[in-house]
Amino acid sequence: MSDNSTPQSIPANNRLVLLGTLLVGIISTFVVLYALTNRPRNFGTPTVDLSQEYTGVQALTTPRTVKDFTLVDETNTPVSLSDFRGKKVVLFAYPKAGTSGCTTQACGFRDQFPKMEANGVVVLGISPDAPKDQKKWAVKEGLQYNLLCDTDHQVLEAWGAWGEKSMYGKKYMGVVRSHWVIDEHGVVIDEQLGVSATESVEKAVKSLGW
Repeated sequence: MSDNSTPQSIPANNRLVLLGTLLVGIISTFVVLYALTNRPRNFGTPTVDLSQEYTGVQALTTPRTVKDFTLVDETNTPVSLSDFRGKKVVLFAYPKAGTSGCTTQACGFRDQFPKMEANGVVVLGISPDAPKDQKKWAVKEGLQYNLLCDTDHQVLEAWGAWGEKSMYGKKYMGVVRSHWVIDEHGVVIDEQLGVSATESVEKAVKSLGW
């Protein structure tokens, strides 16, 4: 006996219900995908330390109290940093007495010296030069402040102002032009490592609030 039966057709009402169910499923899928791809991403909250002040080539990350040191000056007289406790001190480092850039820096502080002295600010220069070279330069340029002689550059190294330099493709170790402004309590309030001769004077004066 042959089977002559034919598939029964789905009633129209049922077809509409099925179609509606499929559409709802498709729409729901798109909604979920859209929400996943467009939700806000949390990469963490960036942390900004507002206590840090970046003032130059290298940042003064945290206030610090300086360590005392004693060096002879251009007259071969011992001078200690602690001699000036209770006063603000501008200490600037330069590579070599009598050279062009160092003269620009030193004479810049010379020109500011009357105002600094009137406000109780001490100015000190420091380099690896010998006393006789410092004195000859001081007399020639009319420098009114002490020039400290760090001939073995131990202080300069400790203060971060000694490092690798390059000239005409040749690398060597030497003084990195810098300055520090130290408050009455021996705390560094401005530090510029690797600063230019003219900017050294400008930034030091600015840190004093002038």
